[in-house]
This record gives sequence, structure tokens and C-alpha cells, in this order.
Amino acid sequence: MTDEMKKCETMVAEMVHEVKNPLTTVKGLLQLLKPYLVMIEKEQYADLAISEINRADELLTAYANSNIASSPQQKLVCVNRLLEEMKLLFEREANVYRIQFHTQFDPDLLKVDVCRNEFKQVLVNLVKNAVESLIEVQDARVRKITLETNVLENRIHVVVKDNGSGMDQATLARLFTPFYTEKSYGTGLGLSICKKLIEKHNGLITVESQKNVGTTFQIALPIPTDVD
Repeated sequence: MTDEMKKCETMVAEMVHEVKNPLTTVKGLLQLLKPYLVMIEKEQYADLAISEINRADELLTAYANSNIASSPQQKLVCVNRLLEEMKLLFEREANVYRIQFHTQFDPDLLKVDVCRNEFKQVLVNLVKNAVESLIEVQDARVRKITLETNVLENRIHVVVKDNGSGMDQATLARLFTPFYTEKSYGTGLGLSICKKLIEKHNGLITVESQKNVGTTFQIALPIPTDVD
């Protein structure tokens, strides 16, 4: 197989993986809304579902053009608001598996300079992994996902932390390697894509984890030089 063919296969695999995430989210939201939509005002859920469909369409377009760098330009985005959206996106799973979301937001942290859809793509992957880790937990612990923002050493930090099943050091060492996964499902591409997107934004993504204790992902991004 030529290098070009391998490149095409990788591209297609990435596309399939990333399209599944927003479509799965939309499906979950529609399942949540279906019995109550007529009777109860749930505009925020409907708006969010439409936003996810649009995001899926943009992902398809970007990958069809065979170049992840051709995605929309960066702009100032409220990171705290994006993290609040994560709570809505995964509300169905949180209710089913009794997962608690906790937030610790820096009130003075307003915006980051990112491509909104790409940064949201990263957050969806990280929160999805946290949910899946908590689903694996069999003991009686309170299942928690904590979303944090703060500013340290002239960088904006975004933290996604869970107290789920955790990972050993061997898994951590290969975590961002394309196609590496210990799951019985999935492609092993999610975190490698996250790393690529964060680095594209001149940022850094790191992870700490302990088996049967939990996992913490931290994203560090430059502070925007021009904030309205």
C-alpha cells in the first residue's frame, strides 16, 4: 500500500469517527425531547441539536476537501459558555448513568481565540471519554465530571476531570497515538485528532490518570491579544 493510499484511509477513518460524535449527540437529544417537545418549552435543546447538525455538515465538508487546515477561521469564543453546552449535550447520558457535572469557571475568563467547531470537537471528545470511563465504574462511588477554566502563567487553561476507571502508565504512553485504543469499539483516533487540533491553535494538551481513580485532561491556550 502506498503512502498516499494510507493517507487517504486515515483521512476517511478520521471523518467517520468525528461525524459519529455529533450525530450521536443529536440522536440522544432528540430521544430526550421527543416525549415532551410538544408540551414543554425546550428551545435550548432544539437549538443545540440544530447546531450539532450544522457542525456535522461542516466536518464533512472539511474532510471532503482533504485538508483539516481548510476549516473556518479562528475567532473569539466564550470558553465558559462552550463548557456549559457540554453539560446539555451529555445530559441524557448523565441522567441515565447518574453522572454529576461540576463546574469551576474563572469568572474573569471571557474568550479564547479558536475555531469554534474545532475546539468544540475537542471538548466533545474529552467529555465523551469521561462519560465512557464513568460508565465502566462498578463500585458505589459518586460519578463526577468536573469542568474548569482558569488563567495561569499567561495561558488559558481548560480542564476536563473525571473520577472514572482511569488508565495505567502503559496506556497513557500511547494515548495520543493514531488508531491506538483499548476499547472494544471505536477507531482510536479521537485523542490524536484532539492533539492535532489543539496544537494547530498553538496550544498544548496534557493528561494525568490513575487506574481506578480517574483522569484529568488539561488544555492550555494562548491568551487572545485583542479581546473586545
